[in-house]
Amino acid sequence: MLPTGSQWRRARWLSPLVRERRRFLLNELLGRGGAHEYHLRSQDSIAVLRHNRYDAHVLHEVVRDPFYTPPAEVEHRLSSEPKVVDLGGNVGFFGLLILARHENSRVVSFEPDPANVALLKRNIALNAYPDRWEVVEACAGPADGETPFIAGQGALSRVPLPGDGSGDPATMTAPVVDVFPYLEGVDLLKIDIEGGEWALLGDSRFAETRPPAILLEWHSYDCPEDNPRRAAAERLEALGYTVLHEKPAPVPDSEPLYGAGALWAWRTKDD
Repeated sequence: MLPTGSQWRRARWLSPLVRERRRFLLNELLGRGGAHEYHLRSQDSIAVLRHNRYDAHVLHEVVRDPFYTPPAEVEHRLSSEPKVVDLGGNVGFFGLLILARHENSRVVSFEPDPANVALLKRNIALNAYPDRWEVVEACAGPADGETPFIAGQGALSRVPLPGDGSGDPATMTAPVVDVFPYLEGVDLLKIDIEGGEWALLGDSRFAETRPPAILLEWHSYDCPEDNPRRAAAERLEALGYTVLHEKPAPVPDSEPLYGAGALWAWRTKDD
């Protein structure tokens, strides 16, 4: 079957992400399975990805959308050897961005999906980062344990949401690891865990840890209020953070809000 017009447009839009543009274009259009290696145009890194409708879009978000590049207010708060904890590491594109920008940085990635972990580890090995990048093969949570988990969905792998089928063949039991011991001395905390952020933000230890800078993707699922954007901002502001919403919500703050969005937040150095 020939690619549709929208598939052509999407493939052409994404292909400038890599130096091997023609090969990427063909693989994306033909939906070739397996993992493929590419050299990024924006930085001196090799990225392994699947042409599965998700990985290339996540790569675009991280390396071409300026939102994911730490803003100046965050860069000024990083130490000379910044420690970054990435909750929801996926296949490692955010880690590649950080390690390429800061030669003395260290990254800890939490990722429970076995397929994502396999690519994450390949990205670490191909870029010679094994001494600077640790992988925790588990969900990030406020306590050790385990949880049902829908794997094999790329960036959409997650703890089951309302409406997910309980008999989904991709559902597995994933370990949950208490994330707070990993936050000691952290410079930057990235949280993108499909609703799991609310249990962390509400934990009293979060107020004690208060990382200097946070990149948070908030979700309506499991939010204790009817407006997750407002709930996330108010929680962080109450802890002394300055919050910047780079991705505005689709409806005013006064209305119920569903879906997801992202924000950066930071504290002053001396608080």
